Order: sequence, then C-alpha cells, then structure tokens
Amino acid sequence: MAGSALQWFHWMYTTAQLTSWPEFARALEVRFGPSSYINFEATLFKLKQSSTLEAFMEEFAALSTRTTGLSQSNLLNCYISGVKDEIHRELLLLRPQSLQEAMGMAKVVRDKLEATKSYPSKFVPTKLPTSAPLALEKLPSLPSRLPPSAKRLTPAEMAARREKGLCFNCEEKLSPGHRCKGKHLLYIVPNDDDGDECATLDSDACFATSIVEASSQPDPLPPVPAISFQAYSGQPVLLALRLEGFIKGNRVVVLVDSGSTHNFVQSRVATYLDLMVSPSESLTVTVGNGESLGCAGMCCGMPLKLDAMRFP
Repeated sequence: MAGSALQWFHWMYTTAQLTSWPEFARALEVRFGPSSYINFEATLFKLKQSSTLEAFMEEFAALSTRTTGLSQSNLLNCYISGVKDEIHRELLLLRPQSLQEAMGMAKVVRDKLEATKSYPSKFVPTKLPTSAPLALEKLPSLPSRLPPSAKRLTPAEMAARREKGLCFNCEEKLSPGHRCKGKHLLYIVPNDDDGDECATLDSDACFATSIVEASSQPDPLPPVPAISFQAYSGQPVLLALRLEGFIKGNRVVVLVDSGSTHNFVQSRVATYLDLMVSPSESLTVTVGNGESLGCAGMCCGMPLKLDAMRFP
C-alpha cells in the first residue's frame, strides 16, 4: 500500500477497527469504492462507445464485474448495442455466439474500417471546360401597331376653336362636308353622370355611320372599314378626345380616336335609340390586329349634336 490507502490502513489499525476480514473488505469498499446509489446494471445497458474500442471494452468490463445475475446472452447484447454504428451493423451480420467472440470480431471490423478509410479514392471527377457565356443578339424592336392618339383639348381650347369656327381635330375651318386629312373615330361611351342608355362598342354587331365623315358625294372606291384595337376592346386611349353630345335627346359621351377610318355603334344602342339601320351582310370591319369582323348593317344619317354643331 501507498499514499492515501496506506494512511487509511494505519488509521484503521490504530483505532482497532480491523476485527475481521469481512469487516476489512466492507470498510475498504466504503472508503475507496463507488457510491452505493449508482445502478451499475442500468449504466451498463446505457453504455455507448464514445472514443476508442479499447476504452469502451475497459469500461464495459468494469461495469459488468459489479453486476450480478446477468446472463451471457444479456452481456453479449449489451456489448453489441454499445459499440459504434458501423461496428454494430457488421456484428449483426456476423452473429457472434459469445462475448469473447464478439470482442474479437469487433477488433477485426475496426481494423477493416480503418484500412478502408486510409486508401484514397481512385475516382477523380473531371472538370468540365468552362465555356464563355453566349452573347445574345439584340433583336430589332418591332414597330408599334397602335394607332396615333388624338390630340387632347382642354375646355379653354375647345371654346377658342368654337369661337373661331375651327375643326376640333385639325386647323381647318369647320364647314358642311368638311373632311380632316387624317380620319378619326368617334367612339361613344356611357356617361358616368347619367344613367341613360348610351352608345357603346359591341364586338358582335357594329354599324358604320358618317358622324364626322359626311360627304355629299360617296367615294368611287369606298375603303374597307377599319377600327382601332382600343375602340374594339372598349378601352379609351389616354390621349383620346372625349366630347359630350346628344342623340335624339339622350346624353352620350363621344370618344374621338384617330386610329380608325369609320365610326361604330352597338346594335342594342341603335335599337334603343330607334335608329334607321340598313342591313348589309357583306360589310366587314378590320380591327387593329388585322382580323376582319362582319357587321350586321349600316346606320346612315344618325343625328348627333355636339354643343352647337349638328351632324349630319
């Protein structure tokens, strides 16, 4: 004995506490042994390998010597379940029959895994050559198909033109049979301030009229009627000219859009206003996207009043 153990033995001897061998063994366990509150069996079941296999085997042996009543099968299962996962899977396949056999197989499996890790992988991934980014050619911008928008006039400008007798769309004098150099569309939309039925565009039945294109003599070769995409879809252009007018005493809002060659009104509005419609099955209208639509007829001489002006 040496150190604290020798000093403890001299103290037990001088105080006459060493009466028998069992008493000495009991006193030695109390002085240098672990606490009696430790459940060695439960600790053995929870034991897991955290470092080397040798350290785990030493700790497993120290705990198993302090447990009693466990069979060899229980000790074998505790050992197999406590080693690391890679060794645990191999031992399940090898199926050792005893604890000593399991300890020997665990060492062999450990050496095999370490040898496998020491060999470098022969697979070397090949690097693909980096290609330069493709240069995208800039596509030429397509010309806009939207028709030119009409000039937006303020109330003061409209009053000034009215006093001078000028056309609202051009700089020429307004007279019967007047034609602007650029043809315009009068698109009639509902008035927000009035609940009366107003003339609006309808995609299934359109009627050509001569609101601003009245002429005493017809053209020798009448052009194919055309309508802008904004007028066809019922969406007024931001720069379109909006005028307030009356048709047979009914208040309407007239939208002037320079993107079309003829003027159009809904079939139900023509019926509501009791307008004279001349049926025509061959009349077609070309919209802004190039598509041709058939119209039910033509409304000639529709009475429209714009302030002091009357058409026709």
